[in-house]
Amino acid sequence: LSHCDHCYFHIFLSFGIDYNTNFFYNKKYLNYNQKKEQPFMSEYKSAKERFAEAKSSAWAFLVIGCAGFLIITAALTGIIHIPLSQFSLIVLDAVFIIFIGIAILSFRHAVRLTGEITDETDLEERIRQWAADNLRPEELMVDLDTNTTEEMKYFLISEMVRERLMRAFPEVDDAYAEEWTENFYNENFYSEL
Repeated sequence: LSHCDHCYFHIFLSFGIDYNTNFFYNKKYLNYNQKKEQPFMSEYKSAKERFAEAKSSAWAFLVIGCAGFLIITAALTGIIHIPLSQFSLIVLDAVFIIFIGIAILSFRHAVRLTGEITDETDLEERIRQWAADNLRPEELMVDLDTNTTEEMKYFLISEMVRERLMRAFPEVDDAYAEEWTENFYNENFYSEL
């Protein structure tokens, strides 16, 4: 939230004015009603997900590149006949060589990501331990009363958890913090609603 949004939020809250909480949601937060109807779509991709994507892309480019290169090379040497000019075959051969080059780069990227996976796993474990010691659901709800709407409960707790997480782990980026906060809320509060 911007500084102005925080000001409006506290002014309305202090006067007990009934307002539409959607005013305070920006693109980082789903409307609570939408959240109940559809799963949370995070912008964050873990190192494991990026590793899987890089490896999958690498194999796809490698298979297509090698198969295409062998077929076009066979056509250029006269082993098989393809009704294209020699220039067109040479261009296609170059394209498939580029595919093989992309596959090699993707494999290298996947190898680099293995180190990130280790770091990410360590960070997740540290955050899990920190959350167990510092984010007790009953304490997070201490300032909420029985008149607090479900939408407001979701907003207040999520914002509080995300801010505490970012203070405790400044190295965490916004997308990761949003996804972790959403998962934490679902695990500890969503089932109660």
